[in-house]
Order: sequence, then C-alpha cells, then structure tokens
Amino acid sequence: MMKHLLKLKRLSVFAAIAAAPVFCADFAQAQLTVTGEIDPPFPVEECVLEGGPDRTYLLRNFRSTEPIFQGYDWPTDSQMATIVSSCPFGAGVNSYNCLRLEPLLRQAAQSRDATTILTEAAIEFYRSAGANINFSSHISRTPLRERAIAFADLAVTGRAAYTSFVAAAPTLTPSLRTSVRARIRFLDRGHTIDDTALTSAISAAVQRAYQVAWTLRGPVAGRGELRAGLGWIAVSAEDDPPHRPVNIPVAPYPQDDIQVATPAADGTLIDVTARYYVATLDDEAPWTTSDLGAPPLERPPAIGVTSPILIYLHGLGSRAEEANDIIDPPHREGQNAVRAGLLDLVRSHGRRVTVISLDLPTRGYSTHVSHEAVAPSSASAWNTGYPWLDFNEEFVVRFVRAMEERYPGFRHRMVGVMGGSLGGNLTLRLSERSRRDPEVAVWARWNAAWSAASVWPSFGPACLSVDCRGENRRSFYDFAQHEAVRITRDKYNSAEDSAAKRHFLYDAIFGVDSIDRSPLGSQGSDRWYRNNWQPCKYIFRNRAWRDLNEVYSEQYRKWHFRGSHEQLIFSHQDGVGSELENPDARFRSLNGYLLFLAGAEDNHEPESLADNTQLIARGSPFTVQGEMIVLRNTGHSIHNERPGYLAELIVEHLLKPKWDEMDEIAARCAAMMMC
Repeated sequence: MMKHLLKLKRLSVFAAIAAAPVFCADFAQAQLTVTGEIDPPFPVEECVLEGGPDRTYLLRNFRSTEPIFQGYDWPTDSQMATIVSSCPFGAGVNSYNCLRLEPLLRQAAQSRDATTILTEAAIEFYRSAGANINFSSHISRTPLRERAIAFADLAVTGRAAYTSFVAAAPTLTPSLRTSVRARIRFLDRGHTIDDTALTSAISAAVQRAYQVAWTLRGPVAGRGELRAGLGWIAVSAEDDPPHRPVNIPVAPYPQDDIQVATPAADGTLIDVTARYYVATLDDEAPWTTSDLGAPPLERPPAIGVTSPILIYLHGLGSRAEEANDIIDPPHREGQNAVRAGLLDLVRSHGRRVTVISLDLPTRGYSTHVSHEAVAPSSASAWNTGYPWLDFNEEFVVRFVRAMEERYPGFRHRMVGVMGGSLGGNLTLRLSERSRRDPEVAVWARWNAAWSAASVWPSFGPACLSVDCRGENRRSFYDFAQHEAVRITRDKYNSAEDSAAKRHFLYDAIFGVDSIDRSPLGSQGSDRWYRNNWQPCKYIFRNRAWRDLNEVYSEQYRKWHFRGSHEQLIFSHQDGVGSELENPDARFRSLNGYLLFLAGAEDNHEPESLADNTQLIARGSPFTVQGEMIVLRNTGHSIHNERPGYLAELIVEHLLKPKWDEMDEIAARCAAMMMC
C-alpha cells in the first residue's frame, strides 16, 4: 500500500506542476538580495553529546541513564511499577498510557486545588509512616511514599493548582491540619490520630511542595542545586497543564508570566497567560534556602536599559526554549572549539542585546486554549478565513503591547522579531502587517525568518480527481496535498480517546506504525532535520518526544492540528481573498528589513520550501530590503543544525546596522526616565 501511495505522490507532484498556476518573470525588481545556495562556513557544526560521540545510538532508547539526555528526568523503576505507566517501545506496542499517572493521582490533579491535593499527600505520608487507616469502605490502596511525594508535586506543577497554592500559602499548614483530620474521620471513623505523626506528615507534604515550587519558579541561581535532589516530579498536563518546565530542560534565564488578552474571531477576548524568559547579561538578585518557607515571589525579569531587543517566535510543536541554541549553542565545531552564541557574539563587539523568547498560546507552558474558542472549526477554509493564524499574529502584537506597559519604552527599543517554521510564518505576517499598521511598524522593522511555513502555494484547492480542474482557476489534482488538508482537518475535529496521545506522540514523531504517517510518505519528524545529521537527528527527535509528552492534552493536540491545517491552506503567495495571479499577493506587502533563510535539504515535495522561499524573495517589493540565503547541507531546523552560524547572521544583518540608532533611542529613553 505504501508503495502505491509513494507512486501516487510522485504522479500528483507532476500533475500539480502541470495544473497549478505559476509566477511568470514579470516581477518588479526585487530589493531582497538573493544570494542563492552557499556552504555554511562551519559545515560540521554538531550537537554535543555529553557522553561522547555515539553513532550507534538507538532511536527508541529512552532510558533515563543516557548522558545525552542532560536536563531530562525520568521516573524510577519503582515509580514505574506503582504510580506511573511504563513506556514499552517498538512497532506494534500499544503504549497508550505511557507516563500517565495512576487514576488516584489524576483524580487529585483534576481538582486543580492545592489544599485538596496536599490533603491527600499528607494522608499518604501519614500512612507510609505506619498509620493504619482502614480504607476498605471507600478505596483500597497500599501506602506508598512515592504516591505521597507525587501528590505533593501535583499541588504546584499544574498552573491552576499552583495559583490556588499561592492563595492558600499564608494559612496553608493550619488549613491542612483541619482538612486532613476531617478527611481521615471520613475515611475511617474508628482511627485514633497520632498528632505527632500527622504533624510530621503535613510538614513533609508542604516542604516537598515548596521545594518543587522554588525549583520551577525560583531564581535561576538556585534551580540546579534544588533540582538535583528532587528526582522525577509528578505532573499531569491532561488534567492541569503545567506552568513551568518540570522534567525537561528549562532556559537558564529568568522567566515570568504576562497576561495577554487576545480577541477571538467574534471579538470576544481570550485571556492568555503567556510564559516568557529574558536572555540578557544582567544578573538576578541573590537568594538563599531560607526563602523556601513561602512561595517564590516572582517579579518581571530585568531588561538592560541600553539593550536592543529581539523577540523569538518558536515553531508549531515547540516552546520558548527553542531559542536556547542560538543564544548559547550546545554545539561544537568538529571536536574542537565551541561556537559562540548570540549574547557572547554581541559582547565581543562591546555591545549588549536582550532576547525575549515566549510560549505562544497553547504551546509550551502558556495557557491551553480550545481552538474552537477562537473560531468554529468550519471557519478555517482556503480563501475564506484563517482565524487560528490571525489569533496567533494578534497575540504577538498584544504581547508587545503588554510588555510596553510592563517595561516602558520596550517597543521603541525592539529591533524586530525572528523565528523559524511557524515562527517564520508569523514573522512574515508581521512584516506584511507593518505596511498597514503603524503600531506594528514601530517594532517589526528588522526581522529574520527561516524555514517559514506557508511560503508554498496553498494546498487548499487540491482535489482528488483530474476532472476537478477547471472548477476555478486554482483547482488542481494533487493526492498528497488534498489528503494533508483532509487529515489535519479530521484530526483537529476528532474526539479524544485512549489512543489519541499515543498516535500524536509516537506515530507522528517515530512512525511506530503507519496510522498517523504523513500522506507524503514519511512521518513528520523526518522533515525536521537533514538526514545526515546523525546521531543528532535521533537525539533531537527523542527530546521532542519528551517535550511534547510533558505538555500533552486534548486541547494541545487539537490546537496543533488546527495550526497545521491553516498553515497548509494559507499562503503568502495568495492574494487577499483572490486568485494567485493577483498582483496583491500577500508577500508583496513585505516591509522593512528581512533576513530570509532556508535549508537546501528542506525542499521536500510538495511543499518545496527552499524553492518557494527563493521565489518569494525574487518577487519581493521595493518596500523590503535584506538578504535571502539558502544553506547547503541544512534541513528545516536551522536553529538546531546551524545555531552558531545563524547567530552570526543575526548579528551581522539585524543588530550591527541598528546599533547607532538603538544607542540614540536608549539615550532618549533614559533621559525621559522611560526605561
């Protein structure tokens, strides 16, 4: 069957070429300099393997002891045997419940109330110390210290539970004494409470909760020391999505939340709590372990008053930490020198820069929003509407507005935005918007977009029959494109079931079976990195699995496929509500300066991303200047494969030309006491 699909794919590409309209050589003179393909000056830039180069690394080896997974924590064998489902791997294995907590813990997490959850934690600590509570009339379970610890974790790892934890903190211990006693009386009226043991149990639950809270939200300087002794931390995103990275690496920079009210398609405001971090050379205030007796007091991270600001927008299935490799590349040039990151490169010129990286809505650790709250499912249709993309674009605009309120003078010190894939798509949309929106024109001026989605002609008009050509000028026969549109639409409308998580995580990334394989003939992650980037490609795919597993929820899955669908049917080559041939194609509104990049190995059919990136660059208007470069021996994730070189390009093209201007703005800003 797969062979037939691949044959149909090849035939469909030829049919699409024959039927789809193409640009002729009648473009206005382009202002983007199209450099064409170049060899990166450091062609062997590779990921660092903490355990040394191991080119026999197994794709499905998820053992927590692997040194290459630095920063990741995995349940112990004991925890796997008791409170969390194990993860068998291999083709045909039904790993539906991998890393799902036992029902008792999930039920507690679903309460989203810290006092309720910590009550269960204290009782479990109490029973684990030897207290004999008869649960026979209500529930039967073996006392487990692992479960007690997990209950305490859940009181602070979920966003909603943590909010209630902070509210309850001033009277938390006395409140727990009351609630725990009442719960024990309900469970076993004949039990005689040991006050000393109960006090110790409550203290253990509260202490663990505070330690985890400070590990996740405390200042950067103390996270590592605290984290080392905590092991794997319980979290259940399907019941209460986490507010901070828990068992996966977190950026080594101060982070915070900001409220961004963003309008849905009908104008209703949706409150998004967005996580962001600030990468700069400024230091945080010191702290000590004596602070652990209360929730960490968060404050907006400092932004240097003389720093120009860049905002980083991540890809569809990613999070704010995607920017880490550019800021501080964990890569080596061969086996010798480590490549410099963005902050160090700028410092070598005697300058400073601040990078703000954020989690987009329902990505990473920002609020999980239902895609149907943005617009009904049917509203996403080619040449009709793209409400998901509109919402994300407007979110970025309002994020900048919220940051301006928090940091006066913020938008005037911004150089621009940058990002790849979805981030690249949004960067292009913001550049186009700056032509018509004076507010955006202030800060979306010097931008960098790589591997940008939606540079291809829309998949929306693709059909399954050669007879469909002629329904309108855009219809063309293409099996692969039609099926990609249909499958993504079906997936964001599909109900959650016991297999949904497995299909999303395993099949989409690793291709455990063919059920969720791309209609293009391979699992999506094959397209994330160039094929010869080994073993790094395997490692990054495994890390992606762990990242997604921690934040997976029904809302996350549906949001993902709604975004995939709209990026397939939206195109920068389309006119606004019109045919492709219209001279008002969206990309003709590109504005300001643009560093436009693509990987030569990121040219899979039928997206042909590298070719279409060059096509748009050659047809760009006089309102945009900059450079378009195709990097040989490079795939889709340029920020992972070439982080050091990408950082150098950003410095040369976005920062250096703006330094004098930014100095003047910073001086005026400081004089007016705005910063």
